[in-house]
Amino acid sequence: MWQKETFDPAIMEREMGAAGTLGFNSARVFVQYLVWESDPQGLKARMDQLLQISSRHGIRIMFVCSMMWSWAATSTRFWESNLR
Repeated sequence: MWQKETFDPAIMEREMGAAGTLGFNSARVFVQYLVWESDPQGLKARMDQLLQISSRHGIRIMFVCSMMWSWAATSTRFWESNLR
């Protein structure tokens, strides 16, 4: 969703519109660290665009950073070095 190639404001508009119609007032949105790492300026611009879209529908966004924990959970070295 966050990569330049897959970000689609029309889909966001449709989904936020549907959520607003159903009475939603907030949404949790996961942001992958790898996207930030490869394109921080582009990611910030796309996040801002989502905030503008959701605001039009009365929905507040809570961004959640992801990938770091899934990486840690699958990394044997991480657990071996940090649990001793």
